[in-house]
Amino acid sequence: MQENNTTVTLEETRLEKDLGVYVDSGLSFQEHVDAQTKKANMLHGMIRRTVTHLDHQSLPLLFRSIIRPHLEYCNVVCHPRWKRECEELEAVQRRATKLIPGLKN
Repeated sequence: MQENNTTVTLEETRLEKDLGVYVDSGLSFQEHVDAQTKKANMLHGMIRRTVTHLDHQSLPLLFRSIIRPHLEYCNVVCHPRWKRECEELEAVQRRATKLIPGLKN
């Protein structure tokens, strides 16, 4: 690439973050799914530690307003293609439903 009559070489990177989405050189979004599930698990733990009473009305509201946006961010672009990625995202949802005594299974 030339800029002002000088040649500029572009560096090759393994992982880039653009608009909050991690993309690697092979267009795999595994790092993005890992980062989002990690963030969702941290928020799940925060809810579990701070909220003393969770019932059938409050947990779905907290899940939809706090955790779910992190799981669905940029889902159109980085749609989980591999079974492992889908299982990681579903594990967060299973963990949240275990907080309600009537929904353990």
